[in-house]
Amino acid sequence: MKKRKVLIFIAVIFILFFGIFRATKLGTSNKKVYFETASHAEAVSLIVPHHLVAEELIDEAFALTAQKNKAVKIDRAILISPNHFNLGHGWVNLSDENWETKNGKIEVDVLGLEKIKNIEGLNVENEAFQKEHGVENIMPFIARYFPETKVIPLMVKDGFPLEKSEKLADDLAKNFPQNTLIILSSDFSHELEKNMAKFHNQKTIEVIRNKEYKKIGNLDTDCAPGLVISTKYAQNLGYENFELFGDSNSSEIYGKNFIGETTSYITGIFSEGKQINQIKAVQLMFFGDWMLDRNNRMLSEKNSAPWLSEKLRRIFWSQDENILNLEGTITDKPSVSVGTNETQKGHFLFTFSPEKTKTFLAENKIGLVSLGNNHSLNFGPDGLVETKNNLKNFGVEYFGDPTNENNFLIKDINGQKIGFVNYNQFFGPDEEKTVENIKETKKRSEFVVVYTHWGTEYQLSENEKQKKLAHQFIDSGADLIIGSHPHVVEPIEIYQNKAIFYSLGNFIFDQYFSEDVKTRLAVAVSISKEKTEFVLEPLYTQKNGQVILAEEIKRNELLDRIAENSTVSSEIKEGLKSGHFQIKNN
Repeated sequence: MKKRKVLIFIAVIFILFFGIFRATKLGTSNKKVYFETASHAEAVSLIVPHHLVAEELIDEAFALTAQKNKAVKIDRAILISPNHFNLGHGWVNLSDENWETKNGKIEVDVLGLEKIKNIEGLNVENEAFQKEHGVENIMPFIARYFPETKVIPLMVKDGFPLEKSEKLADDLAKNFPQNTLIILSSDFSHELEKNMAKFHNQKTIEVIRNKEYKKIGNLDTDCAPGLVISTKYAQNLGYENFELFGDSNSSEIYGKNFIGETTSYITGIFSEGKQINQIKAVQLMFFGDWMLDRNNRMLSEKNSAPWLSEKLRRIFWSQDENILNLEGTITDKPSVSVGTNETQKGHFLFTFSPEKTKTFLAENKIGLVSLGNNHSLNFGPDGLVETKNNLKNFGVEYFGDPTNENNFLIKDINGQKIGFVNYNQFFGPDEEKTVENIKETKKRSEFVVVYTHWGTEYQLSENEKQKKLAHQFIDSGADLIIGSHPHVVEPIEIYQNKAIFYSLGNFIFDQYFSEDVKTRLAVAVSISKEKTEFVLEPLYTQKNGQVILAEEIKRNELLDRIAENSTVSSEIKEGLKSGHFQIKNN
């Protein structure tokens, strides 16, 4: 009898211990799931846009989410919106008021609000919500598809630290582990054109699926903190599978490319199940010749250096690396080119203010530059050393040092080793040594980019020497060639299934004497094992020196010229005209 009581006691202790373990599942810090939800919902976090341009997408996303969760009653919806007008005193604002919508009344979750309103950084400020379309536009959909659900509106200011966003997600998961639906009301890429918007969305979807919280701050979204909160909340509860409902934008909806005005929309849910890792592509963005002396120095001193590209600011977001040709030196020496004309000594000697250069590169997320050009030694070896030291202090990497025979760089980007090699027709390693550098880089990396400085200035087509060298470089292991120096955009060629951009033309340069030098090209590249994808983005310099996305007529003129003169298949020609094409790997 005594033995039996002991066995029963042990069994009870085991059951209690197992029950506590199942209920809390707190574990060590490396456990992804803090609490196990017992709601049996299929989805606990939803992402929808708040522009009513995308009303059909919002409605479809709510309908699918309601269908997936039909077997369980959702007690509350926590609606997270950006704070578009930066209202209220706190970083994160709450509302404790009920909402009247065309689909009925939505009551605030008073008990739930009491649980979380004392969390550090959260404030009840009803007045801040009065103009917020990120909340107002979503409430009718909650009323329609979850009519018995109460709501906690939560509005986050841009700049709320992402580490604190993760902590807030943890607190929400601990307070609401069951019968709760997080709704993120967020639009994504803005102020671009449809191809670039789609390119940025690819990176956003990849980051969401792979739960790469540190990268969310670099994404093109109007609510980075909200994206962290909604993603981390779902992960904490074991709902790691992001199901994409839609990836669209305003240009696709209207059937017209609203260049510089497109807003993109991602819809999807975090559903029950293990994380499905997205294959990581490497996204690079290449720009042409960048010069911050002469008239550009005067403009940057008058307006600020980032003013020159201010109208392009969001084009630099999302991708893994932005790369340009740094056409000059960065020194404390005074300018000798400001105020000169082409006949005067010093007109073609460039040096940039370290302070202005640092600000431009940092604000535009430029992390890698080529030094391989005919201006990198304008102030002699000492000027080049000072340039390299300044770049190191800025945290910007470089390749193409004309004084270094082994002038290549290999970077680990998204788990892939990408090699960057320079060929400079004017200084530095010759053609044979460049071929050796390419071969050596290929041995140590998976994809090799050769950034060239070559050709004839102001010629709209490549010359035979460029073509011969390009083929030689690809035969030696190059996977992509990006050209600079001619100051105008030249055609492209597909050789051995590899792309050659003979010249991107200028990026930031004070040349205005023809439409060809004012029209520039940026190229976005997505590299994966299956394919290499390209987005061509025509740019244009205005009379005031600012660079903008080329308007429709200028854009089409440039893309049509490139397509007409390029040595590519008929299929890729059509892609060039639209600004988007891809090469499938053999």
